[in-house]
Amino acid sequence: MLDVNGTTTSNNTQESSEPLENKKGFKRFIRIFADAFVPIMPAMIATGLFLGIKGALLNETLLSIFNLSPEQISPDFLIFISVLTETTFAFLPALICWSAFRVFGSSPVHRNNIRIII
Repeated sequence: MLDVNGTTTSNNTQESSEPLENKKGFKRFIRIFADAFVPIMPAMIATGLFLGIKGALLNETLLSIFNLSPEQISPDFLIFISVLTETTFAFLPALICWSAFRVFGSSPVHRNNIRIII
């Protein structure tokens, strides 16, 4: 990298571009853990945001500003909010397994993985 004064400076990108096989111990564990959980983080963050919106919209103080009560909220709206806030956490184990299969170089949809022994 070239500095403002024209001198070269080193950049620590060599460590991040190092293959996983060359990393040892704790760094390798953290890398595997991150590779498994980073892809599902957007779903978890969006679900957390929907939980916050649900808490704000169903707050009695906020509803009283609009002369509403929690009993006046449409059941369809409550079901829609519940689907948005509960689905990701209900499927979280499956999402983690799917992501872990990908990280370890396998496919979660192998027909030959399950064998029935009679």
